[in-house]
Amino acid sequence: MKRFGTALILAGGQSRRMGYDKQKIVLNGQPLMYRNLEAISETFDQVLLSCNRPVLDYDKFDHLEIVADDIAGIGPMAGIMTGLRRATSEYVYILACDAVYDRRAVDVYILTIEQMIQTGVTPLMAVAEKSEEYYEPFNGFYHVDLLSDMIRLIGQCEYAMQPLIRACDPKCVLKRETIEALGLNKLYLNFNTRCELKAYKG
Repeated sequence: MKRFGTALILAGGQSRRMGYDKQKIVLNGQPLMYRNLEAISETFDQVLLSCNRPVLDYDKFDHLEIVADDIAGIGPMAGIMTGLRRATSEYVYILACDAVYDRRAVDVYILTIEQMIQTGVTPLMAVAEKSEEYYEPFNGFYHVDLLSDMIRLIGQCEYAMQPLIRACDPKCVLKRETIEALGLNKLYLNFNTRCELKAYKG
């Protein structure tokens, strides 16, 4: 199994705060999903879409695999778990459907993971620090070995991502000051509400 090559877009949420399915978010006259898929397809060999109800036409993305959650109704952890089970690489790049793909951030993640591995330590995830107590869970890399931890947590009816990330050891964390210094602030960009989307569009 190669180290990198699989990407997973999470689009299984209910989009309550947005008021409509986030797959339909449009930027610059084009669905954000299409923009992300086109860019991600240039970087990754296997592209998975975690989606229980596709609302766009994805036929033009020949290599896209649409996968439904193995366990319904428990949130994004189920989508990530399903993606890890189907991955053809050790690490899976995770992106929420309401986030903006940034190839530069992906390159920094991969370089940081590789540097850590060269020291003899294999990180189980690579995430961006948002604050001292919070990490961005849906724009980063997850190792397939996290599957056992996810299955255990789901069995305990614990579905939140932050406890999983905080307990994960070892992990690779991009510090906020590093992200800002490198101009990678898109790692924090996602659209939860219409107001956020309108503010971004100006």
